[in-house]
Amino acid sequence: MAHLQPAVELPAREVHSRRARLARHGHRFDRLARLRHLGRARRAQRARPVGDRRLRRACRRLHPLRPGAHRGRCHRAAGDPRQGGRGRGGCPHRRRSRRRHRAGLHRHRHGHHGGRQGLQGPGPRVTDGAPGRASGPLVVLDADSTLIREEAIELLAEAAGSLAHVALVTERAMRGELDFAASLRERVATLAGLDVAVLAEARERMTPTPGLGELIAGVHAAGGRIGVVSGGFHELLDPLAERLGLDFCRANRLEVDGGRLTGRVDGPIVDAHGKAAALDEWAAASGIPLRRTVAVGDGANDLLMLERAALGVAFCAKPIVRERAHVAIDRPDLSGVLALLGLRG
Repeated sequence: MAHLQPAVELPAREVHSRRARLARHGHRFDRLARLRHLGRARRAQRARPVGDRRLRRACRRLHPLRPGAHRGRCHRAAGDPRQGGRGRGGCPHRRRSRRRHRAGLHRHRHGHHGGRQGLQGPGPRVTDGAPGRASGPLVVLDADSTLIREEAIELLAEAAGSLAHVALVTERAMRGELDFAASLRERVATLAGLDVAVLAEARERMTPTPGLGELIAGVHAAGGRIGVVSGGFHELLDPLAERLGLDFCRANRLEVDGGRLTGRVDGPIVDAHGKAAALDEWAAASGIPLRRTVAVGDGANDLLMLERAALGVAFCAKPIVRERAHVAIDRPDLSGVLALLGLRG
């Protein structure tokens, strides 16, 4: 070791100067990193058509939406002394899970929803209240042109002979050109005098959007909740929601007198604010934080709900919705939402 030279001891002034330069460079590098991160975030929020490759990339970006993702990070950090971990047993989520299991309150996330095939559900699942706590995500869907392929009120307007007028008003309302509540009253007024039997006929003509059954089964298998909130009508949606096994359903109600429609809506109208409120209420009732909520819609009356959710998905949507949603899906297949949730590769 004799060939080694003794370390040079720098003067205190030189040491201070080097440390100051390092701090300045480090601050500059941190600032550049923040700018790059903000640029990536802005690019990620552009509403563009989503293909298979972009869906896979979105899954990696949005992995915190996957049930248990935050727990995985806690478990890794618990065993890493560099992150303040204390080894085994350091994750609070694991300790809470053990306490629930000992108390007999732990539910297997696949046990309650297992066995679903296709579009058939357990039946009496639909509620507008609180079905209990959930461990997965909350997905809230619009109904017309999202959950189903049709505009439900147009099916009724066809029987009333007012289809052309109703279709025009609906299109303008979905583009944000008309107030939704006022436009709904105008459209419902054209249905006055219709026999309630037309409701059953309209229900028979409603067709679920492709991929809906796969989406419902995937969300339930992950321990999540899924519901529909609509500016349409309970009389048309309730039987379908029950058959599909949805957890929540909220819509307007048609006023009926003597077996005929009066042309008025019974009760408050479910507008854009009503849809956002439904998302908040169902998340609270299920014990799901808003950071694990997804909203899917196509019209201007869905915008507040899409912005309120952690992930707002424009589904075959109008231009105003595509511009403001987090991500856009242009293929009429709801199973693509599973990839955004990280529930499908």
